[in-house]
Amino acid sequence: MSVAVVVEPEVEEGVLLRLLAQYPVWVIETPANRAVCRRIWAVKDPGLAELTIYDVNNPADRLKNCLNVVGTVELHHPLDGVLILIGVADTEELITGFEGFGYAIERGLRYLSAKREVTRQTR
Repeated sequence: MSVAVVVEPEVEEGVLLRLLAQYPVWVIETPANRAVCRRIWAVKDPGLAELTIYDVNNPADRLKNCLNVVGTVELHHPLDGVLILIGVADTEELITGFEGFGYAIERGLRYLSAKREVTRQTR
């Protein structure tokens, strides 16, 4: 199962709906994101995947917010697929952080994904 992790402090409702049509989504808690999530939850669309909002200390620290939730996401959604990462920069720190969890970063056109490696790759 693949899961999307959104660390964008003000994610657009359309973006979340497109993600939810394909994946369970975890999004950081901010007033703007909470409002969007409430609107989506109110519709109760059975065609959408699970939407979870999670607390963070500093919404601006996107890298930390992305890395800190990996263990919790894996607990709730055993991953054999990909983590879709929305709102985080493609940096060496991100790559190194996800390598520590056994993931390799794959660069997409509009998002990053972290795929669990079967065997450890060396650079």
